Amino acid sequence: MRKEFSFKNYFIYAFRYWIVVAVCAVLGLGAGLVSGIVLSDKEYVKYEGNVAISGVSSFFEDLSDKSEIPASLYSTIKERALSVMRSQLISDKTYQQLGKEWRELDANKKLTVNEAKDKFFERLQIADSSYYISVSFVQDKKESGDFPAKAVNTYLEIAKAEAISGEPMLADKVGDTPETVESKLTITSATERVESTLDGIGLLKGAVIGMAGGFIASMLAMLIAYCIDKRITSYGDIAEFTGRKLLGVSKGSVTNKVCPRIDCEMSGAQALAICGSEETAKRLSVLCGEYAVSAGHKTLRIDFSCGDGTEPDAFGAYVGGGKLSDCVKEENGVFVMNGTRSWALALGNEEKITELKKQFGRIVICAPYRDDGSVGVLSKISDKTVFALNQNKMRMPDMLGLVQEADAGEKAIGTVIEKTGRSFVGGNVYFVSDEEE
Repeated sequence: MRKEFSFKNYFIYAFRYWIVVAVCAVLGLGAGLVSGIVLSDKEYVKYEGNVAISGVSSFFEDLSDKSEIPASLYSTIKERALSVMRSQLISDKTYQQLGKEWRELDANKKLTVNEAKDKFFERLQIADSSYYISVSFVQDKKESGDFPAKAVNTYLEIAKAEAISGEPMLADKVGDTPETVESKLTITSATERVESTLDGIGLLKGAVIGMAGGFIASMLAMLIAYCIDKRITSYGDIAEFTGRKLLGVSKGSVTNKVCPRIDCEMSGAQALAICGSEETAKRLSVLCGEYAVSAGHKTLRIDFSCGDGTEPDAFGAYVGGGKLSDCVKEENGVFVMNGTRSWALALGNEEKITELKKQFGRIVICAPYRDDGSVGVLSKISDKTVFALNQNKMRMPDMLGLVQEADAGEKAIGTVIEKTGRSFVGGNVYFVSDEEE
């Protein structure tokens, strides 16, 4: 027996448990707002400077007495200088000079030595082109101080010094006056530039994404809950096995409103077996008995719900040879005969059942499902069978066991469901399509 699935029933099921959906959506909204605050866009200050290498014309006088072609030798010097200035050696020397000051900044005091160093190198970025290297250092705009500019300028000075140390020809060419000094390596000091990052999502976007995420997560959770819910959530779950007629559904206890429908389905038959949840079967059998009396039938109710031994086994006494008048009692115009384990004697004493049918116009048999074979026996001696279930208590495996044990076939005229909770979404009517018929 598989649960009947439809999107309509699923959405009704989820709506019934709207509090779960609402809580998840609110939690998602809260998470989105927190993310929007924590991951808000940030502004950074970027300090950037560079060291540029002069063109080949600045080296003609120095290269004129060399045996190599000036342009070729210039390219070699330039590449060597760029390689030195962007090397890790320069970064290390820069940190050696500024590391102590860097660790004393408020933002870095709680960092370990290695963490502070890694953070420094992460902030310090080196890029190069054909004629220059660019050095930048980034910090949060909220942080104050001149350290970023100092880091860039220090790196540039060390890079220039190291490049000249490796190739003296890169040193400034001094003229007769300070104004005529020609620089081979030109430093552009650090300049400030404000930049924004897009790593944030903002409050509004965070709220929308969070709420949508919470809603989707809750709907997926409700889908899983709906699929694994062992309760009978729709009459379609059991219609194929129970006569394809939903005779009655009630949120509370079953009422006598279902009795006329059951009586119509009897079609002149005498013996009706009501099988299912013990309390529900008991209530419905009492109601059907009283309705049959009001409809003019002399009615007998055989009640097998008294398995606790509190009532004498009148059915067993009758089958064993007792007088009918001594085995029945009257309740609200209905003759009642209680039974316990004596149901097992019913099939072997058909003449006794036949005698009851001659004496009474309507026989209502209360047959609670206990998985002991009693429902199968009592259904066999009946003309029609009605399934009665408490939706809050009876699960799909129980219902499957019930219909298999009853093996009612064409005798089954439908089902009565009571005590329906929020999980029941199948409505009050079940229709059979022409194709199914």
